Amino acid sequence: MGRVYKEPLRKKDLHEAIRSYNNLFKLWFNFGNQHGKIISDNEVHVFIEEFDKEFRLFYYIAKGWMHGFFEFYLNKNVTANFLEKSWEGDNRTSIRITW
Repeated sequence: MGRVYKEPLRKKDLHEAIRSYNNLFKLWFNFGNQHGKIISDNEVHVFIEEFDKEFRLFYYIAKGWMHGFFEFYLNKNVTANFLEKSWEGDNRTSIRITW
């Protein structure tokens, strides 16, 4: 499991960190889909799809995980905000991470 998350963190490569976080999600859940997209040098969007839309608490927990992960990884203050909320009718949940 160390190769899933430790090695990319040592490299400090944002693309690898997103891939690592997505792989970790797949280890935790055998359903749903998550992927990230680098928007700019200071912004990433993470998308959660095909997950239980009524499990609102999960999305807040996931946002907290992402916030902590990227804050630790980047060693910067980050913010995490919802862009789309599946429990409010959107097709997916998306979270914007900025620093």
